[in-house]
Amino acid sequence: VGQEKQKTMYRKAEILTRIQLRQSTIKDWLSCPLMFRFRHVEGIKPAYRNVAALHGSALHGAIHQLHVNGFGTNLKKLYREAFKDAMKQNPDSPIHWKKSKQADMDRLEDNAEEILTGYRNWEENHLCTVLYSEVKFKVKVGGFDLSGTIDQVRMNSDGELDLVDLKSGMQRPGAISLRRDWQLSLYAYALKYGLLLINGSWSRVRLSVDRAVIYHLR
Repeated sequence: VGQEKQKTMYRKAEILTRIQLRQSTIKDWLSCPLMFRFRHVEGIKPAYRNVAALHGSALHGAIHQLHVNGFGTNLKKLYREAFKDAMKQNPDSPIHWKKSKQADMDRLEDNAEEILTGYRNWEENHLCTVLYSEVKFKVKVGGFDLSGTIDQVRMNSDGELDLVDLKSGMQRPGAISLRRDWQLSLYAYALKYGLLLINGSWSRVRLSVDRAVIYHLR
């Protein structure tokens, strides 16, 4: 009978030297501590990339481009380009296609066109002024440096400052999930006390938001 392999124990200080405190890191810890250990502490790369995660990233990128280049863009073409950009991240990891690449892309493009059409057709998305979109931040909390990316900061048509987190998952978030959403609290704190990466430079904007919003894209 072989001896059981002894598990390596990591102290807090050693873990903090191995990881970046990002919203994605914290989300992994809250979702599955074992996955957090494998991915972030031991540095084990996933065997493949999930198509659904790439789809979400591509939708975020496409919406960003809608506000940059205008709402008259061909939506399927816009999504294809955004998906290509998402694929460039971690290019060494293969993508796990559910059926085949062509079949999956056809399905994703149809879904993306529906979602982006809904986003484009809502009048408020035309009337609002997007101040920051897909903007990186860093902020110190309790002596630790945290970083991440904010989906949108926008001035709505009523003149209120909205902090918006775009969600593309199948399940519609409810009021309880909004009240418990620690990411939005972190983003709001970073806007007021942290730094944003604007045009290649870290800047302090000191913004206090009026509302924190989960925008369910589906």
